[in-house]
Amino acid sequence: MTNLEWDAQKVMEQIHMAESKHMQMGALCSYLLQYPDMTIRDFLQCQQKNSENKRRNWVIMTRLTREFTKDQIEYMIIVVVLMV
Repeated sequence: MTNLEWDAQKVMEQIHMAESKHMQMGALCSYLLQYPDMTIRDFLQCQQKNSENKRRNWVIMTRLTREFTKDQIEYMIIVVVLMV
């Protein structure tokens, strides 16, 4: 990797981090407007639970795609949707 490529990669990482922080602040503001009694600690705990759920769902989907075909997964989704 050249110095220019490395620099470009670092700049993109910084942009991504800034966007992520901006999104987190936006989410915090909307939570505080919706739930004025919520503390920042409560908000961060909710965010942590959400990220844990996303991670768990990602792991489940990764395992599903390894073990089943696309048609089998679509069939399972249809069955689950019909059950709800």
